[in-house]
Amino acid sequence: MDASIITLNLDVYPGCVVVESGTGSGCMTLSLARAVAPSGHVFTFEYNPTRAEVAEKEFETLGIGHLVTVTCRDVCGKYADNEG
Repeated sequence: MDASIITLNLDVYPGCVVVESGTGSGCMTLSLARAVAPSGHVFTFEYNPTRAEVAEKEFETLGIGHLVTVTCRDVCGKYADNEG
């Protein structure tokens, strides 16, 4: 329920481009991807390499891989500006 309320309050709709920090379990990413479909995109950043890899595979399995780009990166850490 929280994901749908957040998506609604952010005014995410089909065609939007969304940036998310902290992929985690991917539940919020899934909600965002469904909201931006069919022509939008979600760019999600995850610090943990294992979690990023698992999430990317899950999104493919769920059929939303084309709507989501997963990047393994620390967007809030000390070295975030120096990463490639």
